[in-house]
Amino acid sequence: MNLLDILRFWLIIQLFALAALPLAWRWLAPLPSRGYALAKPLGLLLVTYLLWLGASLGFLRNGVGGILLAWAVVLGASLWLGRTGWQRDVSGRRQLFDWLRARWVLVVVTEILFLAALVGWTSIRSFSPEITTSGGEKFMELTFLNGILRSQQFPPQDPWLSGFAISYYYFGYVMLAVLTRLSGLAASVAFNVGLGTWFALTLTAAFSVAYDLVAALVHRSDASESSALGPEPPAPRSAYVGGLLGALFVGLLGNLAGFLESMFSAGVGPLAFWRWLDVKDLNCLGGPGYSEPIANCLNGSSFVPDRFFWWWRASRVITDRDLVGNAVEVIDEFPFFSFLLGDMHPHVLGLPFVLLAIGIALALLLGKKESGKPGFASHLSLGWVGFALTALCLGGLAFLNTWDFPIYLFLVAAALAVRMAWDRRGLSWGVIGRAALTGIALGVVGIVLY
Repeated sequence: MNLLDILRFWLIIQLFALAALPLAWRWLAPLPSRGYALAKPLGLLLVTYLLWLGASLGFLRNGVGGILLAWAVVLGASLWLGRTGWQRDVSGRRQLFDWLRARWVLVVVTEILFLAALVGWTSIRSFSPEITTSGGEKFMELTFLNGILRSQQFPPQDPWLSGFAISYYYFGYVMLAVLTRLSGLAASVAFNVGLGTWFALTLTAAFSVAYDLVAALVHRSDASESSALGPEPPAPRSAYVGGLLGALFVGLLGNLAGFLESMFSAGVGPLAFWRWLDVKDLNCLGGPGYSEPIANCLNGSSFVPDRFFWWWRASRVITDRDLVGNAVEVIDEFPFFSFLLGDMHPHVLGLPFVLLAIGIALALLLGKKESGKPGFASHLSLGWVGFALTALCLGGLAFLNTWDFPIYLFLVAAALAVRMAWDRRGLSWGVIGRAALTGIALGVVGIVLY
């Protein structure tokens, strides 16, 4: 891997973001950031979706031509749906360009964060670029990537069972294959650069959501300033601090496993505390089911790892118990563990799009009812088009990492319920019913789209 390889992925993501920016700026207008950073995962999702759909129905080939055509369609639709932003209004101004000039600090911070995360994490991967398992599943993931790259139509060929299609939620691997094909890199190189790209997309999306939360909170608490300066007052410094902290907390920090391991190794704390904490290997229990006590386990501890895969403990700090008291493993993996492990697994590939779904929910929460639009479409920017886009993004989660779909479908429906309750100055069964029906409709349409 070299810097040119990294910049190829960076340029492709920027082109996808540029294609989706007018649409994001219009659709996610209630957000203080207008969805600027979220345009990156949105553009990647829309282009990949059109390629996948066209190649599945036989209209497109899974190749560079098909990808470029899908990108052109996304760009055209985005320019049309977001035309109020880039076309001149009655005063001769282009609102999108004026907004970008006024928010140049947000643009610069977002782009620096994205590029630094991409270059930084890919550089870390370059110290250990081997596609080895390390207890993970890189062999399977690279095999999926190669299978998709060698498939002219979708569903892609199953690398293990000739003549059959991949029986897995493979949408994220199609996204990685799109970037790989456009970049011209070998799959083994693109695998590592792709991991850095997903890390950068996750950090910038987390920055965007946290920035919007803080900026919206500050503007809501200062109604006089908001009314004096219009619907988009300047973002406070605290919004940038909050955004960067959001990126830090989501992408770089994990649980307290390392801190607790240090305390345990130093013999800090009574035995009762470690038994209560009940972290595997730190609870002074051993034997079958980890139920037999180890005598004086704190006295013999050291900072030297005492077993193979000792670092795996950080992703299993929660211990469940069956009815007879035996330990049951619970996976509580966090993003930094996943990126450090280096697996391009569906739960990693879905991270930027989970944050996109959270941004959509926040836009619904911050949006206002628009008159002239029927039903729940009055609460969505772009009305029924916004509804379809929401369903497309949520449905994509089912194809990226299936169990994310019901979680964030519920979040979007809950955000709509709160928004309607604010508009009606109270929560009622009617509000709950309409939000539930909207969630069902989004779920059905999301499934149908895929």
